[in-house]
Amino acid sequence: MEDALGEVATKEFVDHRISELRADFAEQRALFAELKADFAELKADFAEQKAENKASQLNQLRWIVGTIIAMGGLIIASNLIR
Repeated sequence: MEDALGEVATKEFVDHRISELRADFAEQRALFAELKADFAELKADFAEQKAENKASQLNQLRWIVGTIIAMGGLIIASNLIR
C-alpha cells in the first residue's frame, strides 16, 4: 500500500508550498500592475501624438488653401492688368 501512495506530504510541507505560491502570485500581480501602468502611459503618449498629428495636418491644409487662394488672386490680377 505504501508503494501505491508514494510519499505523503506533511501539512507543514503543503502550507509552505501554498505560502510560496501566494508570494509568487503576489509578485506576478505586481508585475502586471507595472505593465498596466506602462500601457496606460503609452496610450496617453499615443493620444498626444495623434492630437499633434491632427494639428499638423490642419496647419498644412491651411497653408495649401492659402497658397491656392494667393495663386488664384495672382492669376486674376495678371489677367486684369493685361
